[in-house]
Amino acid sequence: MASKLRTINTLSPEGPAIEREERHEEGMTAISRTLFLPLFFRAQETLEGGIINDPTSVEIVRQLDYDNHNFHLDREMQLIISLRTMVIDRIVGKYIADRCAEDRQPVIVNLGAGLDTRQQRYPNAHWYQVDLATP
Repeated sequence: MASKLRTINTLSPEGPAIEREERHEEGMTAISRTLFLPLFFRAQETLEGGIINDPTSVEIVRQLDYDNHNFHLDREMQLIISLRTMVIDRIVGKYIADRCAEDRQPVIVNLGAGLDTRQQRYPNAHWYQVDLATP
């Protein structure tokens, strides 16, 4: 089964959540920070040979033009995000395996998807990624 990816934008850029954003670091808003940090920490954990393996996040982080040296200091956050990723990956993997064993197409709706790369790790499902529209 081939992976299918569909993005659904739930709010327009003019929505109130976007209007209230504040800039935290040079060029980074609260929303963009919450998108980037999990991606960065999954990539870092992968590069360190840790508890998860997410080569797509490594590839994306390497292509970004962003100075992320301050994030290396937050080992606790890296571990929390990696543990969350590992737990959700196990749940998703079991769901997909169970549906495929029943000869049924697994369908996954990923709410608040952000820069989640799970669909690359589990391509044998029909994925719907739902998140805010980008400003």
